[in-house]
Amino acid sequence: MISKVKTLYYNDKARLVSLFLYYLLILITLLFMYGFNSANSGSYIYNEF
Repeated sequence: MISKVKTLYYNDKARLVSLFLYYLLILITLLFMYGFNSANSGSYIYNEF
């Protein structure tokens, strides 16, 4: 099992695909966290000065 992980770790194409999926997951997570708020949903911090 560990030898398969090591061979995938040293394979350039497998690393590229895994890093791409990792960063895509981060971007999708950020989009779900912050992307569905409309522009008028909250008060802007500088409106009350």
